[in-house]
Amino acid sequence: MNFAYNLKINRHYYYSCLLFILLIPLENIYLFDIGFKGSCTNLLIILSSTKLFFDYCISYKFRQYFKYRIYSYESKCLLLPLLILTTIDIVSSISHACFWFITDRIGTILLIIMFIIGVENIEKSKKLSLFWIFSASYMATQNILSNFYITPAIEGSRFHNPRNFFGFDMPFNYAVGFPGDFGWHGMILISGFLFAVHYYKSSKIISLFGSLLSLSSIIMLQSRSTYLALMISIIIYFFIFSLVSKKFKIVIFFCLPMTILVIFYFSYIFDYIINVWEGFLNVTRATVDGRLFQYKLSIKTGFSNIFLGAGHDYSFNGKLEHVVHNSFLHQFYSIGIIGFFVYCYIYYNAIKSFIRYMLLMRTEYYDSSFIIILFSSFIGVCIELLFFRVISGKIQWLIIYMILINSSIVASKKRSSSQIQNQVNRGAIEFA
Repeated sequence: MNFAYNLKINRHYYYSCLLFILLIPLENIYLFDIGFKGSCTNLLIILSSTKLFFDYCISYKFRQYFKYRIYSYESKCLLLPLLILTTIDIVSSISHACFWFITDRIGTILLIIMFIIGVENIEKSKKLSLFWIFSASYMATQNILSNFYITPAIEGSRFHNPRNFFGFDMPFNYAVGFPGDFGWHGMILISGFLFAVHYYKSSKIISLFGSLLSLSSIIMLQSRSTYLALMISIIIYFFIFSLVSKKFKIVIFFCLPMTILVIFYFSYIFDYIINVWEGFLNVTRATVDGRLFQYKLSIKTGFSNIFLGAGHDYSFNGKLEHVVHNSFLHQFYSIGIIGFFVYCYIYYNAIKSFIRYMLLMRTEYYDSSFIIILFSSFIGVCIELLFFRVISGKIQWLIIYMILINSSIVASKKRSSSQIQNQVNRGAIEFA
């Protein structure tokens, strides 16, 4: 569906999407709290949603475009499941008298609608990755400077003593300069690092500084899950790249050694868990030594509350901060098995769309390089989600949306070209 006037009004939503990406590091800095968290990102979502409401009421052409985008492939694969998830959340919240989470979920839905309206082609999706590099670089700079006490950390940031890796103490603390979990920082920085690497052909300076800043901050995070997620993301990227470009030496000389390193790293963590298992009696702190115990309790709690879940406020020892550090299991025990399957279905759609894209573009490496980076970031995000609990979860939905929009556009182009070719063939036969 083409719009002759090119929907100039749509540009405002596109710029809002770019601004949201830049403001991601400020997402957990609350200006006020009056029933919802008044952060900069939430205020931007409210303003954009208000504008969307008035545009829809006033402009007939915008209503036509809105309906067209709402029925798009990416909307059906992401927005519809999120709406179902929100409905399940509302039912679960009513049964458990826990309503605080609903505003976060509604904010996520409004954000996705904003991106559906504002980012509707591949070029805009690629521009998002550039702004993601800037956002991750800003976050990385603040993390590094605050870690060395050069700049003050924002209230709510976290500092801890250096970790010990393989018997060696890190020479600096591990800290985050913005409020938020280490896994949340890891998701932004891993994606920013991979986007920066991909941007090398366009601007070597932006690529070099963006990747170095993100990588330096990842090292200073000293987050075991982030290290693991980054290594697996890199392996996935080079493995798929080698298959597409038919450079199988990369698999032998890079992917296999990296895989061995990951197995060694993970086995080290697992041995650490086993060593402290005997002395672990209750959930006292959410570190790696307690994760298996938390997983066991969350699965048991989920099956005990199979349909409506135990609620997002449920914790294992009466303290809200002592929750399972796994986003998938959190969905299972908090909103029940139906919500869990809907949540997983969204991730399934992302994987299916990537495979669909690669089958369509299997002979065109240059065009498929961006989607490979997106999918590698998606894998890194999923690894992070296995080790910490996410509430609103806007980052993974944005990565998934970028995968969906790229797959959708390429598929539609392929269909259009095949239809034209069929018409040409049919005309040639009639002429003969």
